[in-house]
Amino acid sequence: SLLSATVLRFIDSSKSLTLVCETAEFYPGDVTLTWNKAGSEVKTGIHFSKENNSKGLYEVSSSMEETEPIQSGAVYTCLVSHPAQTRWVEWPPSVP
Repeated sequence: SLLSATVLRFIDSSKSLTLVCETAEFYPGDVTLTWNKAGSEVKTGIHFSKENNSKGLYEVSSSMEETEPIQSGAVYTCLVSHPAQTRWVEWPPSVP
């Protein structure tokens, strides 16, 4: 799909959590990635990069660093907004 976003989880030795949200190739390049924690937008610890590849398509990556202890049941969401499509990805993934 146009914006197949994925969230990857990394934990470093200091016990902080870094979530990475990546998109597949897309066009045009107008895109916004927003992070939410338990329904509230996260404004700090966000890194964002957008690359234009040799085919003229775009790929976006955004990471969020969580420095506070992870609360049981807390859900993190990466919202990818593009004129053609909006997708969101949750972590941890919801279990059916």
